[in-house]
Amino acid sequence: MTLSVEFNEAAGSALLALSLAKYKRCLHDIRVVLGLNKHITLEELDIRFGPPLGVIEYSRKLLDKFKQSFGATMPPSVSRQTNWADSAYVAGTFALVCKHLKKRVASKADILAIASIKPKV
Repeated sequence: MTLSVEFNEAAGSALLALSLAKYKRCLHDIRVVLGLNKHITLEELDIRFGPPLGVIEYSRKLLDKFKQSFGATMPPSVSRQTNWADSAYVAGTFALVCKHLKKRVASKADILAIASIKPKV
């Protein structure tokens, strides 16, 4: 879901005297606070954290493999209803790939916050 008003990001960042990357992060945070951005994508994580080359590609591959293997263990009706684009799956694969490749991109708390996931104790 997007805001009903389209923003010219370049003009907005110039108006506020912010870099384009910082403007995009702020706009994303506003959308999350307003409840307009329900699911995060790997592209948004790429923009937000700027991980090294390969992290997003490997995250996408891992998420696809997870869908295949975990989805195969579920009853078909449950598998069809599962939203694989949910922030928990996307953020989890991103964090796992960063940890596996030993790339310190962001803290666990930052990834949970941007994905609007409340940590469970």
